[in-house]
Amino acid sequence: MELVPQPLAHLLRRVEREPEAASALFDLPLDKMWSGTPDGFDLSRAFHGERSATVVGPAAGPHTQLAQNIALSYLSGSRIMELKTVQILDELAIPRPCIDVENIGFNVEWSQELKIEQSTIEYPKSALLIAALVANGFPAGVDGGDQDYLLDLSLGYDLKGIQDPRVTGFVRDMMDASSVVDRLLDQLPPDLAKYKSLSVPSRLISCITLSTFHGCPADEIELIARYLLEEIGVHVVVKLNPTLLGIERVRHILHDELGYTELTLDPENFDHDLKWDQALAMIGRLRGVAHARGLAFGVKLTNTLVVNNHKSFFPASEKQMYLSGQPLHVLSTSLLAELRRAIPLIGEGGEPPVEYSFSAGIDQHNFPLAAAADLCPVTTCTDLLRPGGYARLPKYLSNLSKEMTKVSARDMRTYVLAAFGHAAAAAEAVGDALGLAPDVVSKIAAARLGEGSGEGSVEGALVAAGLDAAEAARVAPLWVHEAGTMNAANVAKAALEDPRYRKAKNSKSPKKIGSELELFDCINCDKCVPVCPNNANFAYEVAPVQLDAPTWVFSASGVEERDSIRVDVEKEHQLATFVDFCNGCGNCDVFCPEDGGPYVVKPHWFGSRASCEAEANLDGFYLDGPNRIAGRLHGRHVAIEFDASRSSARYEDEAVTLEVSLATDRVELVRHVVRSATDTHEVRGAYIVILRTLLDGVQKTVNPVSAALSS
Repeated sequence: MELVPQPLAHLLRRVEREPEAASALFDLPLDKMWSGTPDGFDLSRAFHGERSATVVGPAAGPHTQLAQNIALSYLSGSRIMELKTVQILDELAIPRPCIDVENIGFNVEWSQELKIEQSTIEYPKSALLIAALVANGFPAGVDGGDQDYLLDLSLGYDLKGIQDPRVTGFVRDMMDASSVVDRLLDQLPPDLAKYKSLSVPSRLISCITLSTFHGCPADEIELIARYLLEEIGVHVVVKLNPTLLGIERVRHILHDELGYTELTLDPENFDHDLKWDQALAMIGRLRGVAHARGLAFGVKLTNTLVVNNHKSFFPASEKQMYLSGQPLHVLSTSLLAELRRAIPLIGEGGEPPVEYSFSAGIDQHNFPLAAAADLCPVTTCTDLLRPGGYARLPKYLSNLSKEMTKVSARDMRTYVLAAFGHAAAAAEAVGDALGLAPDVVSKIAAARLGEGSGEGSVEGALVAAGLDAAEAARVAPLWVHEAGTMNAANVAKAALEDPRYRKAKNSKSPKKIGSELELFDCINCDKCVPVCPNNANFAYEVAPVQLDAPTWVFSASGVEERDSIRVDVEKEHQLATFVDFCNGCGNCDVFCPEDGGPYVVKPHWFGSRASCEAEANLDGFYLDGPNRIAGRLHGRHVAIEFDASRSSARYEDEAVTLEVSLATDRVELVRHVVRSATDTHEVRGAYIVILRTLLDGVQKTVNPVSAALSS
């Protein structure tokens, strides 16, 4: 299955219709969305000089490829979205399934699944979609500064690929997306004319997070970062690997501390990765390069960890897989603490601090701790693949507010200083780094925090303590940063000691009930809807059906009616998969209580004839008009057009054309034409009944299929 982005018009129609029809947007209930920053709090941070209303967002992964994913992240409170890593090799053969979060987290896909040219359109489209959400007042209660968000571009994986005109051109298109935005708006149909006035910044990105991935040589990493800083002119974050801890330390944490003895490591992956001394030297040089050009430099902890594949979930051809989730959190916080201790607060040439971001096993419980370590952004992936999906994110921010309240902090920088009580010690460290007089250090340590809020509250406290405004402006970011470094040690220690990261707490699999999924009438738990990162699975409503329909067999001697097949649809509430949004990752199968996999068994819908034909081995259908359904059935191309009352239908396949009457209690063949010579040709009337049920169902609800219709 290959992802197929949906036109902006279809997404906007969902914005127009879905809230009223379903009290949801992209299947996220309105009451599960983020409702904004609590009164008196400021959860914002500056990310390379630009304001973001919160520090949370999705990591570069399955949640940041398609426009509706990014919109869902925004609706849930994300304000820094790290777009999925783009690279020159954009036609990868990715194994299916490719994501396993049965208890911890593994994957075997690691790069974007769209063509570069598709991503060039998809990210400006996401900005326009968010602008439409804002214009329509979604999410409710979120206005003003809470709407500020940023897109962070992720690139990989070697210098040659990034310098390729297609990749560099893509980056420049994201730095000035005006022509793409104009084209998207010009293409909107008349029923969406009011959205032609949407406005988004032409510069969509100002920062690139470089995914160095596994085995990239140290000099290659540095050359790429220099190219991005010097030639492209963007802020740069280099994502580091947990292998920096060394194989013995990683093995000790995984096996001895956490109990994941089944996770085995390949020494070759550590031999080829960036080494500790290389990393420190490279970081020192790159912070100098960035500073000389008025840009920011940072590092991100961490990429996934390569482990040997000991499970049967992925295809047998996959000998290794990438670890995420709970054990990676412990590894990455340990690396974070050690790296921050090792990197000086101020560079050799007076450069400002290295900025730190984080992504490894983040969830609602540890997010406040990570935020206390002066990390921005704090991104998540594995947790969003669990039941609830994007709706899990608002709890991150409400838990953060609760922790801030405990230490009387109303803004993020004050929270960093107050979270673990290191403000005084951090003041001494800043005094040593700057050579401040003891009385100045005492004033810093004595500053009364928590009396204001907002980005300038720490500076205000320093001025009130006796520093002049210029000195306060110089000291404040260093003080917060140093407190974050000290806090990182507390965060790492807490992770190592917390039982919830150990195997004993993470060995339970989602419950299966022993029944097999069928086309209709599953147990309707709807877990498959939110766990899909792409919003591919959706619910629809049908009228229950109990009907016997004959099978017709056509031959040279005429037509013969054979045994009837019972169509029995008991429940109104049904589930389907929109194949254009489905990459076959398998995550819905992991959490479905029944066996078979929703993305495999449930009805398949395509967004167009082209996308249907592209999946030549997959049965499924697309709307070919308000009363016409077409597609592939058991490998046979079929099209059925119903009258407005759905009481009669015209069926066509490669061999016959039929006119059929669908009375309430029976299905009858009215007339037929055999267009192709064949020994025998079978058509099941039951399929016509099923397709009528599907057609009626998707048109009764707002979903990615019905969004294609202008009315």
